Amino acid sequence: MLLPLLLLAAVVLEAADGRVTAQALNLRAKPDTKSPVVGRAVKGEVLTVYREVNGWYEVSLPATVEAWISAGLVKNNKVASNANLRSGPGTSHASLGVLAAGTPLTILSRQNGWAKVRVPNPGSLRAYASARYINASGTVPASGGAAVSRSAAAAKPRINGLAARNGIVVYHVGSGQVLYEQHADRPVAIASLTKMMTLLVALDELERRSDVTLDTKVPISKSAAGVAPTKAGLVPGKSITVRELLSSMIIKSCNDSAALTAEFFGGGSADYFIYKMNQKARALGMKSTTFYNPHGLPGASAELDNRSTPNDLVKLARAFMQRKLARQWVNTKSVKITNGLAQPKVLNGHNNLLGKNGVDGIKTGYTNRAGFCIATHANTASGEYIIIATGFPKAATRDSVVAQLLKWARNR
Repeated sequence: MLLPLLLLAAVVLEAADGRVTAQALNLRAKPDTKSPVVGRAVKGEVLTVYREVNGWYEVSLPATVEAWISAGLVKNNKVASNANLRSGPGTSHASLGVLAAGTPLTILSRQNGWAKVRVPNPGSLRAYASARYINASGTVPASGGAAVSRSAAAAKPRINGLAARNGIVVYHVGSGQVLYEQHADRPVAIASLTKMMTLLVALDELERRSDVTLDTKVPISKSAAGVAPTKAGLVPGKSITVRELLSSMIIKSCNDSAALTAEFFGGGSADYFIYKMNQKARALGMKSTTFYNPHGLPGASAELDNRSTPNDLVKLARAFMQRKLARQWVNTKSVKITNGLAQPKVLNGHNNLLGKNGVDGIKTGYTNRAGFCIATHANTASGEYIIIATGFPKAATRDSVVAQLLKWARNR
């Protein structure tokens, strides 16, 4: 019952058989021991192994799975529309995969608008198991994708304000080389840097769908309008054009616009859109990235924040800046919104580096746990650069560090 276009061609991998060597093996929602157990296997059981992720195997779940689905997406003991099956009752819990509309299920219990269900595995529902307890036959593909290379050893730049805790990557686009890095592979909360992926997936959908253009009017839902600030101020019952929806999301970082983007391009299911975000991340080789929402607001716990690494964010930024419309919008300091609000207004962006020293994008972010972070692109006489900076206590310090790193990179 898997949708034919659900998996992108770039992430379809050859699978291997893996035999469980432990007496009992927990299958978890994510590749770490803190994630919820979503299934179990016994010694001698054979699982399909899809890839290796930092000492964990992504494996098939059993033929029948018990997990959670939004109760509003269940009708007559079937899935009413494409929906994520989750490890717990809420969108902050990890997705085990997407169920297609019409999938039969049995409701076991209900909790706060969510239903715990038993469903047949359509073959797309997966989990993670420690690789040390699985003897895999054949070659297991490693996670990855388009990689970036390191340059020859260079002197460490002396940057005022750069602390040991910060994540940094300075990347030269033309050569594909990382010129400098610090904690480049450490996953951290990424706040509104999330919206780069939200826009990228929305633009993919815009290209794919012949029934939607930039001028298409999108009805504003109460749920999207109610998302926490930063907000455009969308009014439930009104409509906004796709152009204004997407541009307000990426220029002003409006969370209500991001939520409505996910609902609209997810076919009414934000969960389905989030699934596409994670699939896009895999296609780009972002092996340490997980999205739980389309805007970057914090999850119920630190483990449920949208997370990525500076190296993964370089891959996202590189793909993002190859899209003409995305590149145009992030090089814009403000946008006027005329539809969907109580009255027209001009929304100003947050990127104070824009227009300085060749900086033409991309996105800033902040939450308490993420700190101040930024993905910066600069087009200069010495080439194009991407600089990722995470975990700063102040926006001014972050911006100063990025400006110094850009100057250092140009003068190497």
